[in-house]
Amino acid sequence: MKVNVSRGRAVCAAIVLCAALAMSTGCGDRNMSGGTYDEPEITPAYLNGEYAEQLMRDGAEYVFGEVTLTEGENGEPLISVDAKELVEDNSREKGYYIADRNLNVTVPVSEAARITYLPENSTLVTIMDAPKFIQYAEVDTVNGTEKYYHVYIMNGQAELLLAQFMK
Repeated sequence: MKVNVSRGRAVCAAIVLCAALAMSTGCGDRNMSGGTYDEPEITPAYLNGEYAEQLMRDGAEYVFGEVTLTEGENGEPLISVDAKELVEDNSREKGYYIADRNLNVTVPVSEAARITYLPENSTLVTIMDAPKFIQYAEVDTVNGTEKYYHVYIMNGQAELLLAQFMK
């Protein structure tokens, strides 16, 4: 029996080449390092920009307005957004006015929600998690403090709340 050595070598070389190609390209993504995703630094600029845009691309609903917190039937925190529209108007002292859209949206706050908060008499926002935000927002509600937020709702939950500084 004659064995074709050159054919065997060609098959072996092809297998090695395919294995090398598979290992070099892998299943990796551009934002991966060592098999884990490289998370961007969570900053107010990132949340206001890239993250908010990604939520909108993914189908999020956007509502701007005053927020109040309530408790749902199962004790989960609910956020009610009294929808408004920020209208630029140079004839006004502040350069804008807030129009009422006559719409109220109430949804649960996601446990993983990303939130910026604007403390009283400050222009610097703070990033916080949902439980901490709920504590601060409850105090705002009791004090009658008017605060406006850009709210992004995904899958029936508030996933991103961005505080709006008002002059």
